Amino acid sequence: MGPVPELAEVVILRAYERTDRSPAAVPARTRRRDMTGRPGPPTLRRVSFASADGGERRTRTIRGTLTPDGPEMVYEPFEVPPGVREITVSYVYDRPPVPAGTPGNSLNIGLFDPRGTAPGGDGFRGWSGGARREFSVRADDATPGYLPGPLRPGTWHVALGAYGVAPQGMSYEITVVLGFGAPGEVREPVYPPERARGRGRAWYRGDLHMHSWHSDGRRTPAAIGAQARASGLDFINTSEHNTISGHAHWADVAGDDLLVLLGEEITTRNGHCLAVGVDPGTFVDWRYRARDGAFPRFAERIRRAGGLVVPAHPHAECRGCGWRFGYGEADAVEVWNGPYTPDDETALAAWDAMLVTAAAQGRRWLPAVSGSDAHRPPDRVGHPQTVVLADDLTRTAVLAGIRAGRCCVTESAKVELEFGVRDATGRTAGIGERLEAGPDAPVIARLAVTGAPRCTVRFVTDEGLAFASPPLPVSGRGVVEWRTTPARAVYVRAEVRHETAVGPVPGGDGGVHQSGVAGAVVAEVRGVGGWGVSVDGDGDRPAFGAGGGAGGGRGGGAGRSGSAPRARCPGRVRRRCSAGTRSGRCPASPPRRCARRCARRRPPSYRRCRPRRVSRRCGRPARTGLGRGAASPRGWSR
Repeated sequence: MGPVPELAEVVILRAYERTDRSPAAVPARTRRRDMTGRPGPPTLRRVSFASADGGERRTRTIRGTLTPDGPEMVYEPFEVPPGVREITVSYVYDRPPVPAGTPGNSLNIGLFDPRGTAPGGDGFRGWSGGARREFSVRADDATPGYLPGPLRPGTWHVALGAYGVAPQGMSYEITVVLGFGAPGEVREPVYPPERARGRGRAWYRGDLHMHSWHSDGRRTPAAIGAQARASGLDFINTSEHNTISGHAHWADVAGDDLLVLLGEEITTRNGHCLAVGVDPGTFVDWRYRARDGAFPRFAERIRRAGGLVVPAHPHAECRGCGWRFGYGEADAVEVWNGPYTPDDETALAAWDAMLVTAAAQGRRWLPAVSGSDAHRPPDRVGHPQTVVLADDLTRTAVLAGIRAGRCCVTESAKVELEFGVRDATGRTAGIGERLEAGPDAPVIARLAVTGAPRCTVRFVTDEGLAFASPPLPVSGRGVVEWRTTPARAVYVRAEVRHETAVGPVPGGDGGVHQSGVAGAVVAEVRGVGGWGVSVDGDGDRPAFGAGGGAGGGRGGGAGRSGSAPRARCPGRVRRRCSAGTRSGRCPASPPRRCARRCARRRPPSYRRCRPRRVSRRCGRPARTGLGRGAASPRGWSR
């Protein structure tokens, strides 16, 4: 065998560093067309390797420079001769200091085989983003994030994605090592079954968004499966960033008690989208922006593969995370991502606005789901959860339940909900269903809650907040009912919020609730455009308006239509003020039913937590101007 030719350094095409950036500035041999017909990312000069004897290794280095206004994707080609057993790629790049608020250097990496880099991914062999600095590919195995398979002779490409480039530019160095020898045996992938042992038509809990070490997660599939079972999940969906390498590694995790759906998180520069429950081995490309008009093509690819299109964390603030493609192609939307944060509250408000628009225009409404987006400890798989009413624990049934809107989200398996509406004739409708009734027919919305101690139930319609209950008892159990008519509520959805998270809702009056950012929404049940129940006035044309309310269940009280409910006095005052004086409120003693009785039974901490003035005769207001038989709305105060 002759000597291996020396390799010259390769740098990015100078045409992309010139002021003139028109297509004519790029040499014809490097120009390609992307899916929009515009010139695509540059393909650089080819790096060649000579053949070698078995057991030998050949190493070549590729160097280049990216500028801040250069292309987002660059493809470094290299030649693979016959007889290669393994390809190993590693890379480094410089990270110069940058001013505060200025993006620094960040370079992602992937691999394409001789089938090419064209949109659609026929030649796709893996993507690790910025999670790895080195990876290997063989016929029988590959680094997580990459696909094993035949190492065909021809031109391969290292794909570089410039997530951020500092003002000084970014210099990179790629090392390609070819190992020669007899190729390994190509293994037939084994995928998880599409059915688990279910309970027939029932509510099943799942997590639609998570990451393993096949992208930027730190857990193995086995560890994720163990956490899913510990969280009480019935199904999970795999969602690695821009890769499907994990599809063939979940068969051992699935079982009779856990259904594993296969998917991907398509991570573009204009937002992330979950492909939920697609056929095994379905890869969806990510190399486009909203302005390219290419997303409908790939959304259709997801649906042809039997999956759902679900925009993820649509209002996240990280760069490239917010959704910019619109919702015309979506089958559902993720409104709760991981721990509940302000961007989830924004997503909830935006989704609620979509419900109103869908009802006004008579269009299909968009269901809402959640996902843990768990990457590594302390992220918890199954917090939050999507709970789906499905005919059985199968891929088809679960996806059909989500598509139909028969779903709600909960903080954990401890929270159980039963939500529905009924009319005077006894007809009922459940989550995601429609109840047809006359415009003025009385309708009762009822929510039964378990596992939500000291939480507040709120019913929301197209006009915003319609009803808010007192906190549920410490047992976490309660039943809340609210009366309305189709003429006063186009749809009804319910929220169960932690006591410290009660705040404004879309269209509501934030002044009557506790202020501050929501800490966690325990559960939501939606209607017309999402989870919950639609109340339709004439069967085809929804009427607008908000109904009054009635509180029920332990700790609640009867309310009047169109007014807030009046809370009952608990009949006795707790012996200790559990809140102390730091917050200035004592939740232990809201005396409202009988002012004289409550005033006599003051807690031992009365000196620190004094009641406001009340009348000595029950039923007569004191000089404080309080209403009949009522103490201060703030209860005990400092």
